[in-house]
Amino acid sequence: MDTKSLAVVGVGVAVALHVAITVLPFASAYGILFRRWFAWVHVPLILWALSIPFLSYPCPFTDWEKSLRADAGLPVYEGHFIQHYVYEPLAPHGELIFNATAAVIVGPAYLLLYRQRKRGRLTAAV
Repeated sequence: MDTKSLAVVGVGVAVALHVAITVLPFASAYGILFRRWFAWVHVPLILWALSIPFLSYPCPFTDWEKSLRADAGLPVYEGHFIQHYVYEPLAPHGELIFNATAAVIVGPAYLLLYRQRKRGRLTAAV
């Protein structure tokens, strides 16, 4: 396998990992309902996910994918991963759709978590 072909495979791997790391904060919100230790996974992921758009923190996965795209001779997109793969295809309201979907997915998990704590079924995750 030549270098260009390896880079194309690498782009696929990078995108797959990026999708997984993008979905994990949403899924881990529900994990806390069943296993308290998921808070140790969920909270850092949410903070990291929020730091990217709000603090313009560069995502290493995006940089890695763009580097592999350049090595493979594929077009390199501008902006960040979510912008390219979610916002632009759903334009002109991609950002609103993504954020609303995130709230609809994670919101009920937090509501259920709050109700469990209020009923005493869940103690602090320590």
